Amino acid sequence: KNSDTDTGSAILVTSSESLTALNHMIGHAGTLPPQSDNSAGLDLGGDGQTLAVELLLNLFNSASQKSSLQRTSKALLPCIPCILDMLTAADADIPIYAKTCGMTLLRNLSEIIPSLTQDAILNTPDGCNRVLDLLSTPNEILRNETLLLLHSLCLTSPSIRKLLVFAEGLDKLFEIIYWEGGLKAGNSNVVVCDALRLGELLVETDGMHGNMMLENANVINVVGMCLDLRLGVEFREPKQRGDDDEEEDLDAL
Repeated sequence: KNSDTDTGSAILVTSSESLTALNHMIGHAGTLPPQSDNSAGLDLGGDGQTLAVELLLNLFNSASQKSSLQRTSKALLPCIPCILDMLTAADADIPIYAKTCGMTLLRNLSEIIPSLTQDAILNTPDGCNRVLDLLSTPNEILRNETLLLLHSLCLTSPSIRKLLVFAEGLDKLFEIIYWEGGLKAGNSNVVVCDALRLGELLVETDGMHGNMMLENANVINVVGMCLDLRLGVEFREPKQRGDDDEEEDLDAL
């Protein structure tokens, strides 16, 4: 049964017309490509983009055998530029679910064929910078998926690690750690642990990156705030005590 499924997904994913249509839907706001020069494509809006990314993700997940998984992953590589365009588009009509599926697909590809995925992102205009910018997205789900993708990309790519450090990636990581509660959050905060894990990977693999971090005043300031276990902002900027606070202290006694 698995063999039949793998064969079917391999046939579908290697169809250039199918991939072209899915790529067009992702990169053109859910619009199906026109069937002729005189016809307009069918506009499906955000639902079309969601459908296209879901199909690509399902194609990846349906390949259970290792050989089929690698073959399917390689066939999906041309989709990476369109997925990056969708992830970083400012269009509010793009559902966050579609973006999350796109990020999951990129992470899966980076784990199965790391070198090819890294090359595809590096060869996409501003590919790494656009992925890094997603750490500043107000959507926490997409931001957390971005942390996992960046860690996967950095594991075996010195080039991507260097680009992230020079693009102030450490600044963004420690800002996330701080706003998630700093080190006082402990191991209970998965986001803090993921950000620390990525920061450690960026610094420990190249001594120059560690020196750049120590020379960055913004990073050092935020690191100090993250290490402050005495309630951080409340310790640095204590509230002025009023009569109400004194009455509460008396009541407590």
